[in-house]
Amino acid sequence: MRPSHSGLKRREGLDAARARGRVGGRPRALASEQIADARILLGAGQTRTAVAAKLRVSRWTLSRALDTASR
Repeated sequence: MRPSHSGLKRREGLDAARARGRVGGRPRALASEQIADARILLGAGQTRTAVAAKLRVSRWTLSRALDTASR
């Protein structure tokens, strides 16, 4: 099988899955409601470490979610 052919078949498979409503990738760790709650807690003076612990995610995950949501 030629490499270009396998890439084409992969793309066709992904397109067919999307047409059926399937989306690939890992699910997000925090929902938009959780990010909004985190902003409220941070505004109330809680530390990122404390907020991340309450949401049961790492501080890094919380920071990325906040940065991504603000874009």
